[in-house]
Amino acid sequence: MSIQARKLKGLAVVAALTVISASYVYADLKEERVSLVVDKLVSVYESRQADMVLELLSENISNPSGLEKSLRDEYDRYHSIEVMAIYGPILIRGDTASVKLKWYKKRIEKKTGSYERTEGEVTLYFRLESGDYKLIRQEGKGFLPEPFLN
Repeated sequence: MSIQARKLKGLAVVAALTVISASYVYADLKEERVSLVVDKLVSVYESRQADMVLELLSENISNPSGLEKSLRDEYDRYHSIEVMAIYGPILIRGDTASVKLKWYKKRIEKKTGSYERTEGEVTLYFRLESGDYKLIRQEGKGFLPEPFLN
């Protein structure tokens, strides 16, 4: 193989590695954006901000008014809501993403002062809308109250 052919082959390998590493960095950035949205969803839910929870939902989500009513009912019934979420893999495909969560929720009932602890697993699905990932649905037992389940 000539020196020029080796140089071209070397440049092709470097170019291929650059493309591969750039795509991994891009995927990592998308995964980071999804995890930030999940963190924000948990945070605004815990801080009892129903309007901000609703801002994180896709415009195409079913029954947003039912979720809003359920959130407000839950906030009226409980205080000190805490959620701990353990992330599974974040999968990105085009403009959609999903993440599987194992979650633990602790809350205190206002009337009795008793602690309630629940846990579950949920897969959250997101779609990129106007540059932000928005929640389009969940499968499994979610930490958000019913009737969010489709």
